[in-house]
Amino acid sequence: MKKYIALLCSLVIVMVASSCALATSLGTLRLSGNFEDGYVGDRYNTVSKFGTVEFNYSMYHITARIEVTRGKLPTGLELRQWSDHLYLYGEAAEAGVFDFDITVSGTSTSGYGNTYNSSTTSFRVTILPNPNIQSPSISGTFPDGTVGRLYSHSVYASDGVAPYSWSWTEKDLPKGLSLKYDSGTLTLSGQPKETDNYRFTVTLRDSYSNRVEKTFTVNITGTNSNPNINNGTTGQTQNETSDTSGSSGGGGGGCNSFGSICIMLLALIALRKS
Repeated sequence: MKKYIALLCSLVIVMVASSCALATSLGTLRLSGNFEDGYVGDRYNTVSKFGTVEFNYSMYHITARIEVTRGKLPTGLELRQWSDHLYLYGEAAEAGVFDFDITVSGTSTSGYGNTYNSSTTSFRVTILPNPNIQSPSISGTFPDGTVGRLYSHSVYASDGVAPYSWSWTEKDLPKGLSLKYDSGTLTLSGQPKETDNYRFTVTLRDSYSNRVEKTFTVNITGTNSNPNINNGTTGQTQNETSDTSGSSGGGGGGCNSFGSICIMLLALIALRKS
């Protein structure tokens, strides 16, 4: 009996050891190949000309973990896996040079918990402006204004691909005025507060990040930062003048009252003497 027990224990030890041996790394999961460059507006997918990146193992029995661990993918694109390949998917939306690292690791689906060592591979994808898409432009201008007078004027986006976005430096705008936009229309409005010759630059971007800049000069004329101040001062002076006139009138009324009292006293004296 003891002999059988010892044999059974030996078999258990062998099985545990075998399981531990199987639950080890099966190697390093690596990527090879490159993603190709393109133009703004190009659509990336599995069957496109933009290339795929291959794993060095068959991914049929491997669950892969894929991460971008440095940099960023081209705007508008994402990573997808198809069988033993990685590919970029989406529509390139912004021109530029995009550097990024992809780290991959994997676990076997065989049931033994075997893993693959991770590896990191660097990539660079350049997205060029699309020669078939005309860059956006800005039409119109902002005229000069006057301190204290309501101001509202617009400029407009054209060409490029809508929707548009605008940007500017707020502190450069005329005091009392602000910029607001609704896609293709940019409006400068408000009530100017200070005279000066203001110069500011506006940047327009279309949906493909094509951009154009335009500098505007707006001359604000006038003599006062608040035209209501003069009116208030003038009104105050007039009121003070009226009050002074009223005081003078009041003084005259005082003298008349004093004369009436004197007459009454003289009348009383005359009555006593009689």
